[in-house]
Amino acid sequence: MTKPILLLTRPEQSARRFAAQLSELARARTRLLMSPLMRIEPLSPRYDLGPYAGVVFTSANGVVNAPPGEGRPAYCVGPYTAEVANGRGWRAQMCGLEANEMVARLGAEPVAGPLAHLAGAHRRGEVAQRLSALGMHTDVIETYDQRLLNLSDEAQSSLGGTELVLVPLFSPRSAAHFAAQTEDRDNISVIALSKPVAEALDGRFQQGLGIADEPTGASMVEAVEKRITRATLA
Repeated sequence: MTKPILLLTRPEQSARRFAAQLSELARARTRLLMSPLMRIEPLSPRYDLGPYAGVVFTSANGVVNAPPGEGRPAYCVGPYTAEVANGRGWRAQMCGLEANEMVARLGAEPVAGPLAHLAGAHRRGEVAQRLSALGMHTDVIETYDQRLLNLSDEAQSSLGGTELVLVPLFSPRSAAHFAAQTEDRDNISVIALSKPVAEALDGRFQQGLGIADEPTGASMVEAVEKRITRATLA
């Protein structure tokens, strides 16, 4: 039986970390192919965090491209982002699995003083605007850019072939970029991190489309491993 292809399109470091989280059996049952659709490029803003009572992180990329925390408070989306922030010296707490949960929690338990959202150049959810509307003035400081990349020739060849290609997608922007470069074919099976990611496919790749139970890396690992098991035992 031909092994299905597991096409990882996250930025390279994130893709390698995700692959390492898969079980040895799952990795053995697939042929891993990496073709990042995005490259993280650090920006060099002029940082002055003195006026802020804390910062907001909606992704781990925001953390690793920001200065060390030096014990300052950080309000984070997702357990991994909070873990990375704590490791970088922030006094971090997870405030929800996605941005809407974080805004709702901080709205119910407001923090004193202005906040800074250390974020990418491309972001969703208007987090800073919504927190400001709730009485917590929040400025955006862009710490990195997410430069779009095209699928590699090898990835395009695999997607256009006959072998099953499993494609985990983690963000609406990368999902839309993937859909713009790819024909909707029966051999492509997408696993989306969340409903907004699935919706960004604009109605395509619906055959066998799966959505993780929660918008977390751990839930995506579980969803991908289940899909691998189903594909290899069929």
